[in-house]
Amino acid sequence: MTGDPLRRTLVWDGDCGFCERWASRIRSPRTGRPETVAWQRLGSDALARVGLTEAEVTTAAYWIDAEGRPFRGHRAVAKALIDAGGGRAWWGRAIELPGMSSVAGALYRFVAAHRRWTGFGAPACHVGGPVHRTDPPDP
Repeated sequence: MTGDPLRRTLVWDGDCGFCERWASRIRSPRTGRPETVAWQRLGSDALARVGLTEAEVTTAAYWIDAEGRPFRGHRAVAKALIDAGGGRAWWGRAIELPGMSSVAGALYRFVAAHRRWTGFGAPACHVGGPVHRTDPPDP
């Protein structure tokens, strides 16, 4: 994929267990869309071709649209859901609604800042040392 242009693709952090889990769930089994790829599989050159840096893709997911434009964070998730079609598209359109977009953006930023607490086990999710929970994880 490093020689091909990135189009209609969700780029996510492969070192994040939370990101990995949700990137796989966004893809529709009916349509096989959207394409999802961990940025680590692309490399810096492919990222640079769409105007992204490693520093950016380690802090948020990005959707690369059909024209090669990047969308960050909750907007990336919304665009990927719309591309998946079916019921997922409905959720993506809901995220883009005025008012809802602000809420979705705040929620996305909160989860991104606290992804090490999600418990999905990827080492990079625990940047800054081990996680110390004060309450037991949900069953």
